[in-house]
Amino acid sequence: MQELRSEVVELMPSAHMQATLQCLLALLLASRRPRPQHSQTKSAAALSRFLNRYGWPRRQQNHGHGPDADC
Repeated sequence: MQELRSEVVELMPSAHMQATLQCLLALLLASRRPRPQHSQTKSAAALSRFLNRYGWPRRQQNHGHGPDADC
């Protein structure tokens, strides 16, 4: 699990984004009901910006059409 976590964090293009993702993952793994305001290192606003405002690189997505659809 730790290896996967490290690999995913390293995919982030900046140190700031890596730190924010580490914070989010720690919150998710530490609690059944994580709350952004429980973070000790990042503000709730910073976590929200990370999730909502960054233009994430995306692969070509299959939207469930055609014979190769997964769902």
